[in-house]
Amino acid sequence: MKLQTLTLALAAPLALALTAPVDSLRHEVAENTTLEMAFVTKVALDLDEVRMVEDGQEIDPDMIGMELTLSSTSTFGWMDTYGAPRDNGAPESLTRTFIELETETSSSQSSIMGSQDLEVTSESELLGETVVFAYDAETGAYEASFPEESKADTELLEGLTARTDLAFLLPDGDVEVDSTWKADPSQLSALLGPGGSLKLLPNEDDLPEEARGQGAGQEFTMAEMLGEVDGEISCTYVGMRTEEGRSLMVVAVEIDVESSNDMTDLMREKMEEFDAMQGGSLSFDAVHTELVLEGKGELLWDAAAGHFAAFAFEGDMRQVMDMSMAMTIGLRSVEIEQAMTMTGSLEFDFTATKE
Repeated sequence: MKLQTLTLALAAPLALALTAPVDSLRHEVAENTTLEMAFVTKVALDLDEVRMVEDGQEIDPDMIGMELTLSSTSTFGWMDTYGAPRDNGAPESLTRTFIELETETSSSQSSIMGSQDLEVTSESELLGETVVFAYDAETGAYEASFPEESKADTELLEGLTARTDLAFLLPDGDVEVDSTWKADPSQLSALLGPGGSLKLLPNEDDLPEEARGQGAGQEFTMAEMLGEVDGEISCTYVGMRTEEGRSLMVVAVEIDVESSNDMTDLMREKMEEFDAMQGGSLSFDAVHTELVLEGKGELLWDAAAGHFAAFAFEGDMRQVMDMSMAMTIGLRSVEIEQAMTMTGSLEFDFTATKE
């Protein structure tokens, strides 16, 4: 009798361990579900350091007296209707209608040449359009198209990204509280540029008079500045939380990454889109960018519905652009090297709500 009691006592902790609760962080949205997706990104940067060399002669930064502050808020929103899920939970198709695409940018710049303050709003011709993303098993990618009745320019489809579900932040299997895992840092563009190339163009009325009518091209995005990404995206399952009647899984996310990219070809392509200077020319020999991002965030996952409910993040950012160029104005040509370091903050506020 005593032996039996002892055996039961020893077995009890083992049984509890074997039945410890595990939860499933899986992306799989039911067919015909429509989610309203909202992505708000805020950036605030100040010029921290500048270096300029003209025809081999370095210019004292104090002589330039340059100051620059930049802040922007991007607000993107769309309605996604899901097709049937595949084996990995990703949908066979997505039908997306763009309902909000806008970036508001404020900048203040001063130097020995004068000062300039700008408030520029950028919008996209994709606003109000519907795009169908269909998965192609042969290419392993989604193909974008407009509905047959659409009259939109098919060039607007180039560079769009179908998946904006943040599933790259999920673990490979079930998790217990305090489980940790690493997300793929090469997927950082899913945070920095949700939706891909959204074809945002600045309102020319907001630009300086000398820049109007020049065919100002698409803006650079932080995602375009990414190259090879090093560092870590660390995730920890914290447990369950109830918000507005929903049971949500909470994942703490820490990002500590840096990226380096050669943007020479991209900058040259941008310059081909418009003549940036009247009566002169500007050609880039080399353009190199670096991006450093460090901060913490929280992912809320609706396990019952199989999609993220919210993602919030705050972090510190450093951005470096190093370029060399040749400028011709009239009969005068000059070789310029310039390096600018901007530091500041980055915030994400993403939500997904079932309609």
